[in-house]
Amino acid sequence: MSLHPETSAITAGRPAAAPDASLNPPLIISSTYHAGGPVGYGRYGNESWSALEAAIGELEGGATLSFSSGMAAVSAVFSIRQSVPQLLHLIRAIAELWDC
Repeated sequence: MSLHPETSAITAGRPAAAPDASLNPPLIISSTYHAGGPVGYGRYGNESWSALEAAIGELEGGATLSFSSGMAAVSAVFSIRQSVPQLLHLIRAIAELWDC
């Protein structure tokens, strides 16, 4: 069953509804974690980032990545540029849309 866009905008990235459960995911601001779990360092993701990525992914209809800074995002884009030559054309198209 597909949700209306308005419903998706409100519910995306939130935990499943349950009696007495929190409506929003908790805000996690830790930058370091104990070893052995799925998250080793705050820059590699945490529960708050996962909720953000899930929300944006649902609204945009695809997979989403979030980065700790703009420079991290730019670095990721240019690190795959050589393996995907069309990426440069995509960046130019986005820049034209934003009038950069």
